[in-house]
Amino acid sequence: MSLAAFPAELIYHTIEYLSQEDLNAFVQTSRFYYQFNTTLYDVDRRQGSSALMWAAAYGDTHTAQHALPTKKVSPEDRKCIQQAFRLAVENSHCAMVVILAKWHADINARGGFFGNALQTAAWMGDYRMVALLIDLGANVNTQGGYYGNALQVASWRASWTGNDNVLELLLRADANVNAEGGYFGNALQAAAWGGRLHTMRLLLKSGAQPNTQGGYYGSSLQAASWRGHKHVVRLLLQLGARADAPGGHYGSAIKAAGMGGHRLLLCLLYCSCIHQTIRSSFGHLVIALGEINKGNAVSVI
Repeated sequence: MSLAAFPAELIYHTIEYLSQEDLNAFVQTSRFYYQFNTTLYDVDRRQGSSALMWAAAYGDTHTAQHALPTKKVSPEDRKCIQQAFRLAVENSHCAMVVILAKWHADINARGGFFGNALQTAAWMGDYRMVALLIDLGANVNTQGGYYGNALQVASWRASWTGNDNVLELLLRADANVNAEGGYFGNALQAAAWGGRLHTMRLLLKSGAQPNTQGGYYGSSLQAASWRGHKHVVRLLLQLGARADAPGGHYGSAIKAAGMGGHRLLLCLLYCSCIHQTIRSSFGHLVIALGEINKGNAVSVI
């Protein structure tokens, strides 16, 4: 007997007892899907709302509107909406993000590898999504995730891809350029690891401190030294970074360059240490001579 031979009431009653797998199979194969549209979505919501997940992943706003709750939003509904929001961001569906935000999806919810939605969009280099999330109220300085904050993610990506659009957008939105945390410790160290000089200069122009300590490599100079980025190393040395400053995974920038096998860079760093030592010693000598001229030779000695 074909499905058409059964009364609609019987089919409705049967749908109520279908498992999620059977319900999905029914949706995909039955010619009468649209006839039972409302009931199917109601059942789907009670069983975890896979329709909403699918709609969020593929950007189907029509399906999402049907799959969203029709009455008071329960805690389970909120959880589904938040999961759908994450999927929509990951798949760059801006229209879906707007719909879910209207259903009170938490724009700044924390969780996952990247910590929050803004970091995810920044890692993807999705300018439109980053701009949309900021417009919807995303906090550009929220901490968390592997990279610590969205600016660190954007700096790392910009140094690799050569595209500074997302990084510039976050800086215009008042992202803290010296925010600490995450794998690299700060945005400048992430850019130094990537080795793109333009990205480094953009961060420095925005107020990044070249000698900030922290992160896996301890400093931006150590990260650049390990990677062998001589132009970045030279820039940081010109800004006063010390090649022998202790800290980080390799102990110092000099050790990092040696471990990385960058011989020419190692010579540059050693010369920098000698130059800084001579300048420091000369400065102390000048101070001592000044004290002697003032008649304080005994106190100097």
